[in-house]
Amino acid sequence: MNVSSRVLIKEFTIIRDELSLDNSRIDVSNSNYVTISDCIITDSNIGIYATGSNNLLILNNTFTHNQKCIYASVECGNMYIIGNTFSLYENNSYGIYLQANGKYYIHNNTIKSHTNFSHFSCGIYIDGTSSIKSNIVTNCHIGLWLTDGVHNIEYNLFKNNKQIGIYAYFSSTNINNNNIEQNGNNFITYQNNLKPGGIIIYASKNEYCSIGYNKISNNRGYGIYLNGIYNSDNKIINNDFLKNSRQAFYINSRCYWQHNYWEKEKHFPKIILGFIQINSFLIIPTFQIDYNPSDTFHFT
Repeated sequence: MNVSSRVLIKEFTIIRDELSLDNSRIDVSNSNYVTISDCIITDSNIGIYATGSNNLLILNNTFTHNQKCIYASVECGNMYIIGNTFSLYENNSYGIYLQANGKYYIHNNTIKSHTNFSHFSCGIYIDGTSSIKSNIVTNCHIGLWLTDGVHNIEYNLFKNNKQIGIYAYFSSTNINNNNIEQNGNNFITYQNNLKPGGIIIYASKNEYCSIGYNKISNNRGYGIYLNGIYNSDNKIINNDFLKNSRQAFYINSRCYWQHNYWEKEKHFPKIILGFIQINSFLIIPTFQIDYNPSDTFHFT
């Protein structure tokens, strides 16, 4: 189904469009002000394909048994993905796969994978600038995968994702007021040799991270792992670290740690261990300090 500008598609059930040459159920190419709402889209390679479009609203749809439920491959403008439900069953499946640069607003969606451990799935993948708010992402291999851009991530639940809850690669991230729990696989590497855990960030001095007021608990790996984060704006404040295999660790990173709760009541500064890696042979152990850790939960 090819879609023109200023079109509303509502309350359709779309299954196995055998006439679609690229196996896309809905194709929104170079179109503006399109709304797709209250549809059931199932059993396809690509559920909704968007390219070169602006002001696309995808609202209250149900996606199931698709390889890529929503896919953007060429630069888009504003895209709003709100209130949808995604069920992932296929190997190498994605709920939301936004490979093209754009401005994305992803709010109030529920994404759950039903794949087994050997079949990769990703809840949300974004290359661009995004607002990610009030989503529930569970049982994927990677809940949220970010590359490039600036991302605001707040009030989400990332739970029981098999490898990583939130993974950011050379992105600037604001991660606030999220519940990040039971992610990881006890240091079994699976996808791209990535570290397992709740929040895993690789970056450079050009990016920053701000991580605050999150509950980071029971992750089977790192609560937070930082690699290459060396911007003076980095801060990790007012988080609750609870029963993670390893609460926090860093390599070649510099952060301001303040008033985090570290599972036990603390009356003295908390030391966070890490190291500086000069090359493959020279590694220097270092530490950073949360000088004023919290002695109570921020969350109940």
